[in-house]
Amino acid sequence: GLGCGNCGEQAIMALQYLNDKGVLPLDLSGVQYNNNDHQFVIIGRDTGSDDPNDEATNIQDVASWGGNAVICDPWKGKAYPAMAQAELFRQTKPGVYLRVTSHGAWDAPNLVTTS
Repeated sequence: GLGCGNCGEQAIMALQYLNDKGVLPLDLSGVQYNNNDHQFVIIGRDTGSDDPNDEATNIQDVASWGGNAVICDPWKGKAYPAMAQAELFRQTKPGVYLRVTSHGAWDAPNLVTTS
């Protein structure tokens, strides 16, 4: 990890760092489970893979994110292909809090929440 802060703060710092480096698109995301929550960054999720009413493009279906999607988890100090967490995400239902599609263009979409 970064040595300070919780997962949410570390994910925000990672999102800003990656955005500054031109890595796009980015999502600040998180899950809730067993009265806990955890935030992380999704790198490279396909545009349009966030329609909660369409099974083919539901944010909670990692397969719809595209083959280049990567989870960046600075709190755990790891990055891995999103599909490696597909089963976990089916159980915990990820949500997106913030989407960055171009350098400096932040959007707080009204997408699926983890509540």
